[in-house]
Amino acid sequence: MSALPARLRDRLLPIVLSQVAGLVCGVFSVQLASSLIAPADYGRYGIYLTFTPLGMWVIHAGVIKYVARYWAGSTARAALLRCAHRETWRRGAWIVGLGIAGAIATSPTHAVGLAGLLAATMLALSVAAIGHTLLLADRLHWREFRIGGVASATRAVFPALAYWSSGGAFLALPAGFLLHVLIDAAWVSRVGRRLAGAGRGEAGAPVTLPREFTGWNFMVQAIAGWTALGLTRWLVIAFRGDEAAGYFTLAGNLAIILPSVLGTVLTQYFQPDLFAAPTATADDRRRLATRVDGITALHTLGSVAALGLLHLLLPWLVGRIIGLKYAAATPYVFPAGCFFAAVTMTQFHVQLLLAGGRADRIAWLESVKAVVLGITGLGAIALGERVFLLWLTGSPLLSWTLSRGLARHWFFAAGLTRRPSA
Repeated sequence: MSALPARLRDRLLPIVLSQVAGLVCGVFSVQLASSLIAPADYGRYGIYLTFTPLGMWVIHAGVIKYVARYWAGSTARAALLRCAHRETWRRGAWIVGLGIAGAIATSPTHAVGLAGLLAATMLALSVAAIGHTLLLADRLHWREFRIGGVASATRAVFPALAYWSSGGAFLALPAGFLLHVLIDAAWVSRVGRRLAGAGRGEAGAPVTLPREFTGWNFMVQAIAGWTALGLTRWLVIAFRGDEAAGYFTLAGNLAIILPSVLGTVLTQYFQPDLFAAPTATADDRRRLATRVDGITALHTLGSVAALGLLHLLLPWLVGRIIGLKYAAATPYVFPAGCFFAAVTMTQFHVQLLLAGGRADRIAWLESVKAVVLGITGLGAIALGERVFLLWLTGSPLLSWTLSRGLARHWFFAAGLTRRPSA
């Protein structure tokens, strides 16, 4: 391995291997879930899972982005980490409130138990996200691969085995998921403390987060992104019921594996170069926008091609990977995967705005996309399942047109405002 170029050996290879491990664990998770979990319970569990990232995506979004932005160059790492953890715990009341609301929305009959499990899971996911952010900021990709691989395995196994061992108790699913998150959070936090060192009172040590990382901008952006990702599960359970939601959840979990792997590899590999690209002149900005178009097209077309191959393999997968009681999930796989590709392609347009100094437009981009997808999706499912599936399949074209158009408009507008006068 030492004969490989350093960029390939230390950066691309562990990123790819990490995603391969996630792919294998994802397939195994589908096999376990379709064999052990009842469709109606899996549908409710799928709704529950949409609430779990609210802590790290919404309440603690600014904390995590602050760590990502300043960790690598910090000379007061121990103080920075303490500040981040203090801010995380300080917002605990929001977590408790969201835990209660998410529990009631998931299953009113299990609301008391679910509220505690959900609040603990959201908080642990935020702590874990901070730890993983430190590893990526220090480009410790091989260590991230080891920890992430274990996390992928525990996520695949723990909820299904907990459900099976409890005799089919619904609360065992979120309890198994919480155990997976706690192991990940504890491990990555221990590594983070070692990276930070034990120093106290360093010069320039942060006491509180800068104001721009505690405002509503990150929250609005995160809420919009979260809404878009969870939208289809909410629509299916509202219009088709728990059992159909179970089929859709399994189909989505299988369908997102390949687009997610491709998106993560492209993001982690190209993002540092995009942020380092010059944007001073009009030609610089056109080259960067064209490059982002190419990366986005590669992700979208590659995802659709992979989903097409998966669609052809579905008859063979039923009874081998997909349990027979989930055979009704197969018509949802290709459309659900297309929708996931449509939602996640915006990450590349967000990177374009960040590289061009237009972070102030990201919340607008995510919000407009979420509103348009929400309105059109609601209309589609109200017209029937056939129309809904067609809408899901065509959603990448809608997202490409909307997200790309807005991002490029704001990106080039920033260049015009900075152009010196004659």
